[in-house]
Amino acid sequence: MIAVFPFLRLTLGLLFLAAGLSKAWDRRAFRLAVEGFKMVSSRFAPSVAAVIVIVELIGGALLLAGVYEWVGAALLAGLLAAFNFALIVNLRRGRRNLDCRCFGAPTVRIGWGHVFQNTLLFAMTLLTGVIAWRDHPATGFNDPATAAVTMLASVYAVVFFLISQELVTIRSGMRRLSSRIQTE
Repeated sequence: MIAVFPFLRLTLGLLFLAAGLSKAWDRRAFRLAVEGFKMVSSRFAPSVAAVIVIVELIGGALLLAGVYEWVGAALLAGLLAAFNFALIVNLRRGRRNLDCRCFGAPTVRIGWGHVFQNTLLFAMTLLTGVIAWRDHPATGFNDPATAAVTMLASVYAVVFFLISQELVTIRSGMRRLSSRIQTE
């Protein structure tokens, strides 16, 4: 169980740092996405959006730095639970045409795939937090080869995840465009 900890820690840290930075880069679009979910009033949406970005950045940084990993994992798990709550409420209301700005990129519409994805990430953050809390694993690596392979695998996993997010968004947009053309 502890052998997978460095990979989870680095992967989640990189992923949420990337997500937080991309949302901070386009704050207006992310604020509008938060408003679109109608979980908080428009008046509080800028503050909620800022808190989400800050929590993603702090949680990702703690995991990546290898300090207080359990705190970073707990912050991110709480955020993912809140994201899933907002997704499920809006899906149950039939509001699918929302841009969630998941990982900073625009999305065409939300769906149950987002809930599944967040549930997997939630499980990963919980596992990381439990290992960090219970076992207090060493954050360093015993040898440079293991460190290099783990870091490369984490970077690869994050890049693969972000590219797959973009491809799903492109595919969804193409499907919507195709259906509009067919109805005209």
